[in-house]
Amino acid sequence: IGSNADETSKMVPNVQTDAEYQAAITAQVGAVLAPQVLSRYPSGTFGTPRRTLIRVTTDAIWTCTTRRLLRAFRQSQTEPVRRYFFSYSPAGPAGTLFGATHGLELVFVFKTYGQISGFSPSAAEVGLANAIEGYWSRLAASGDPNGGGSVAWPAYDAISDPYVRLDLTVVAE
Repeated sequence: IGSNADETSKMVPNVQTDAEYQAAITAQVGAVLAPQVLSRYPSGTFGTPRRTLIRVTTDAIWTCTTRRLLRAFRQSQTEPVRRYFFSYSPAGPAGTLFGATHGLELVFVFKTYGQISGFSPSAAEVGLANAIEGYWSRLAASGDPNGGGSVAWPAYDAISDPYVRLDLTVVAE
């Protein structure tokens, strides 16, 4: 189970200022919770108010939900569960604007590069797709995504919250 770094980048308003960011947070969570969110995610924390809004909403909707699901699955089954975090953002206008947006990992999972207008993958991007394909294929074949010389994908544990970061360089964190 996993999520992308910028899941909500195509869904949030294009806030430019701190005031717009604060208004967007207040509209999302209400006046009572807004101060808590704003203290944890000040508007410039991730470079710009818009990037920070993307992070807040991505964390709230996808990343935290993924963690809750993993904890629940881990408690109810004996087989290991694993978490991925897709953080790769292609070069060019789409990557700059949307980052690792919702569903972008599927372009690499299924190697459907034509889904991104004008995108022609580099050798490193094909390498990322091949790494993902290897993980998914080994998981389907044996129940274990590890092997083939890939970075070991750790089993999920609620205390340390490990995952494999899928980017041009795949790392276990």
